[in-house]
Amino acid sequence: MGPVPFLYAASTAMSVLGDKEYNKSLKEDAKAAAADAMFTAEQLEINAKAVEAQGTRSAYFMRKKGETIASDARASMAAGGGSASDAGAIDRIADIDAATDYNVLATLYDSRRRSEGMKAQAGAKRREAAAARKAAKKKKRSSIGTVISGAASIFGASE
Repeated sequence: MGPVPFLYAASTAMSVLGDKEYNKSLKEDAKAAAADAMFTAEQLEINAKAVEAQGTRSAYFMRKKGETIASDARASMAAGGGSASDAGAIDRIADIDAATDYNVLATLYDSRRRSEGMKAQAGAKRREAAAARKAAKKKKRSSIGTVISGAASIFGASE
Protein backbone atom coordinates (compact mmCIF):
# COMPACT_ATOMS: atom_id res chain seq x y z
CA MET A 1 0.00 0.00 0.00
CA GLY A 2 1.64 3.19 -1.20
CA PRO A 3 1.26 6.78 -0.03
CA VAL A 4 -1.60 7.57 -2.46
CA PRO A 5 -4.25 5.37 -0.76
CA PHE A 6 -3.06 6.66 2.61
CA LEU A 7 -3.58 10.23 1.43
CA TYR A 8 -7.05 9.30 0.15
CA ALA A 9 -7.87 7.76 3.53
CA ALA A 10 -6.58 10.83 5.39
CA SER A 11 -8.53 13.08 3.05
CA THR A 12 -11.70 11.08 3.63
CA ALA A 13 -11.17 11.13 7.41
CA MET A 14 -10.79 14.90 7.31
CA SER A 15 -13.86 15.12 5.12
CA VAL A 16 -15.83 13.01 7.61
CA LEU A 17 -14.76 15.24 10.51
CA GLY A 18 -15.54 18.38 8.52
CA ASP A 19 -18.92 17.02 7.47
CA LYS A 20 -19.69 16.09 11.07
CA GLU A 21 -19.02 19.66 12.21
CA TYR A 22 -20.92 21.02 9.22
CA ASN A 23 -23.90 18.78 10.04
CA LYS A 24 -23.78 19.88 13.67
CA SER A 25 -23.79 23.49 12.51
CA LEU A 26 -26.69 22.80 10.14
CA LYS A 27 -28.65 21.12 12.89
CA GLU A 28 -28.04 24.02 15.28
CA ASP A 29 -28.99 26.55 12.59
CA ALA A 30 -32.15 24.60 11.78
CA LYS A 31 -33.06 24.38 15.47
CA ALA A 32 -32.51 28.13 15.88
CA ALA A 33 -34.53 28.95 12.76
CA ALA A 34 -37.30 26.59 13.83
CA ALA A 35 -37.36 28.02 17.36
CA ASP A 36 -37.46 31.56 16.00
CA ALA A 37 -40.28 30.71 13.61
CA MET A 38 -42.23 28.93 16.36
CA PHE A 39 -41.77 31.89 18.71
CA THR A 40 -42.99 34.28 16.02
CA ALA A 41 -45.96 31.98 15.33
CA GLU A 42 -46.89 31.90 19.02
CA GLN A 43 -46.61 35.69 19.27
CA LEU A 44 -48.81 36.11 16.20
CA GLU A 45 -51.44 33.81 17.72
CA ILE A 46 -51.36 35.73 21.01
CA ASN A 47 -51.69 39.01 19.11
CA ALA A 48 -54.56 37.57 17.05
CA LYS A 49 -56.46 36.71 20.22
CA ALA A 50 -55.76 40.18 21.62
CA VAL A 51 -56.98 41.87 18.44
CA GLU A 52 -60.18 39.85 18.47
CA ALA A 53 -60.74 40.55 22.18
CA GLN A 54 -60.15 44.27 21.64
CA GLY A 55 -62.67 44.25 18.79
CA THR A 56 -65.22 42.54 21.00
CA ARG A 57 -64.67 45.10 23.77
CA SER A 58 -64.92 47.97 21.29
CA ALA A 59 -68.14 46.52 19.89
CA TYR A 60 -69.58 46.18 23.41
CA PHE A 61 -68.84 49.81 24.24
CA MET A 62 -70.13 50.89 20.85
CA ARG A 63 -73.39 49.04 21.54
CA LYS A 64 -73.67 50.75 24.96
CA LYS A 65 -73.05 54.15 23.38
CA GLY A 66 -75.73 53.50 20.76
CA GLU A 67 -78.22 52.44 23.44
CA THR A 68 -77.41 55.61 25.40
CA ILE A 69 -77.94 57.78 22.33
CA ALA A 70 -81.28 56.09 21.58
CA SER A 71 -82.37 56.49 25.20
CA ASP A 72 -81.35 60.15 25.20
CA ALA A 73 -83.29 60.67 21.97
CA ARG A 74 -86.44 59.14 23.55
CA ALA A 75 -85.99 61.26 26.67
CA SER A 76 -85.49 64.39 24.57
CA MET A 77 -88.63 63.67 22.58
CA ALA A 78 -90.66 63.11 25.73
CA ALA A 79 -89.18 66.20 27.42
CA GLY A 80 -90.08 68.29 24.39
CA GLY A 81 -93.71 67.33 24.73
CA GLY A 82 -93.64 64.88 21.85
CA SER A 83 -94.38 61.23 21.80
CA ALA A 84 -91.71 58.57 21.52
CA SER A 85 -94.24 56.25 19.92
CA ASP A 86 -95.27 58.26 16.84
CA ALA A 87 -94.05 57.24 13.40
CA GLY A 88 -91.30 59.91 13.07
CA ALA A 89 -89.87 59.14 16.51
CA ILE A 90 -89.88 55.42 15.83
CA ASP A 91 -88.07 56.01 12.51
CA ARG A 92 -85.38 58.11 14.18
CA ILE A 93 -84.85 55.56 16.95
CA ALA A 94 -84.71 52.80 14.31
CA ASP A 95 -82.07 54.79 12.37
CA ILE A 96 -79.97 55.13 15.53
CA ASP A 97 -80.34 51.40 16.26
CA ALA A 98 -79.47 50.48 12.66
CA ALA A 99 -76.35 52.68 12.69
CA THR A 100 -75.34 51.20 16.03
CA ASP A 101 -75.82 47.64 14.75
CA TYR A 102 -73.84 48.39 11.60
CA ASN A 103 -70.94 49.91 13.57
CA VAL A 104 -70.89 47.00 16.03
CA LEU A 105 -70.89 44.39 13.26
CA ALA A 106 -68.27 46.27 11.23
CA THR A 107 -66.00 46.43 14.29
CA LEU A 108 -66.45 42.72 14.98
CA TYR A 109 -65.83 41.86 11.33
CA ASP A 110 -62.70 44.01 11.14
CA SER A 111 -61.20 42.55 14.29
CA ARG A 112 -62.02 39.00 13.16
CA ARG A 113 -60.48 39.67 9.72
CA ARG A 114 -57.27 41.03 11.24
CA SER A 115 -57.16 38.14 13.70
CA GLU A 116 -57.55 35.56 10.92
CA GLY A 117 -54.74 37.26 8.98
CA MET A 118 -52.43 36.94 11.97
CA LYS A 119 -53.42 33.30 12.44
CA ALA A 120 -52.61 32.65 8.77
CA GLN A 121 -49.20 34.26 9.26
CA ALA A 122 -48.66 32.06 12.32
CA GLY A 123 -49.47 28.98 10.25
CA ALA A 124 -46.98 30.08 7.60
CA LYS A 125 -44.30 30.52 10.27
CA ARG A 126 -45.00 27.01 11.59
CA ARG A 127 -44.62 25.61 8.06
CA GLU A 128 -41.39 27.62 7.70
CA ALA A 129 -40.04 25.98 10.87
CA ALA A 130 -40.90 22.52 9.56
CA ALA A 131 -39.23 23.30 6.23
CA ALA A 132 -36.05 24.45 7.99
CA ARG A 133 -35.88 21.19 9.93
CA LYS A 134 -36.54 19.16 6.78
CA ALA A 135 -33.88 21.04 4.78
CA ALA A 136 -31.28 20.39 7.48
CA LYS A 137 -32.04 16.66 7.41
CA LYS A 138 -31.81 16.62 3.62
CA LYS A 139 -28.41 18.36 3.66
CA LYS A 140 -27.21 15.95 6.33
CA ARG A 141 -28.14 12.98 4.13
CA SER A 142 -26.42 14.63 1.17
CA SER A 143 -23.17 15.11 3.10
CA ILE A 144 -23.27 11.49 4.30
CA GLY A 145 -23.53 10.47 0.65
CA THR A 146 -20.46 12.55 -0.14
CA VAL A 147 -18.47 10.73 2.56
CA ILE A 148 -19.58 7.33 1.29
CA SER A 149 -18.66 8.35 -2.24
CA GLY A 150 -15.22 9.45 -1.04
CA ALA A 151 -14.70 6.15 0.77
CA ALA A 152 -15.71 4.25 -2.34
CA SER A 153 -13.23 6.16 -4.45
CA ILE A 154 -10.44 5.28 -1.99
CA PHE A 155 -11.13 1.60 -2.21
CA GLY A 156 -11.52 1.90 -5.96
CA ALA A 157 -8.14 3.70 -6.19
CA SER A 158 -6.35 1.18 -4.00
CA GLU A 159 -7.15 -1.79 -6.27
